[in-house]
Amino acid sequence: MMNLKGILVAYYNVDGQDLSKKDRSREFHVWCIHNSIIRTNLREIVEEIFTKGSTTSKPVNPTNIEYIHKPLHVCDLHNGPEYLLVLVKSDASNIARRLSIRHTWGNISHPHIKVIYLLGYVSVVQNMIDLESFTFKDILQGHFIDIYDNNIYKTAMAYQYAVNNCINTQFLFFVDDDFFINILKINQYLETLTTTLKSKLFKGHIIKNAKPKGTNPRNGT
Repeated sequence: MMNLKGILVAYYNVDGQDLSKKDRSREFHVWCIHNSIIRTNLREIVEEIFTKGSTTSKPVNPTNIEYIHKPLHVCDLHNGPEYLLVLVKSDASNIARRLSIRHTWGNISHPHIKVIYLLGYVSVVQNMIDLESFTFKDILQGHFIDIYDNNIYKTAMAYQYAVNNCINTQFLFFVDDDFFINILKINQYLETLTTTLKSKLFKGHIIKNAKPKGTNPRNGT
């Protein structure tokens, strides 16, 4: 049973609508995180999983990401965060940024709040990542190339790890490694929410009227 209630910069409720069972949490991970939202309405997929326990939509991305490194004792059954798991998306080469976080806002000893770092693979720094993981034991590294286009894999990897390992965690907080976060303020904010709000919370910064950057292969614009 996973008690996930929400995601910050992605809050999601798995507890409020009979999705507290681990198999349904995994169902959400497999179908929603790995599904194409270009041709499918994500909300419809979520509602279908809520009501039926599964969805007929077909995944378009890998549904089982292999790990190179996993955090040690971060999400153990008895030692893991019962409240908030902070997931820092970081380029594998940004070693200095991760060290800065560990010495500043990520240096927190709260028993129910944990911080881990999400990385892909970059061959030229892998030896240093191996040492970093051995030293700090807070690295979740996936077996995929660490480029911006694979950012979705970091998100998918984080959900996969949380669903399968962090069964006591109620909230997930996604953040990039170039942000400064006051975790205790976030914790205070969560504590002010009613049970109803927590059960429906999916929160982040909204960019209104945003347009994707890129080239349309059909007309070259």
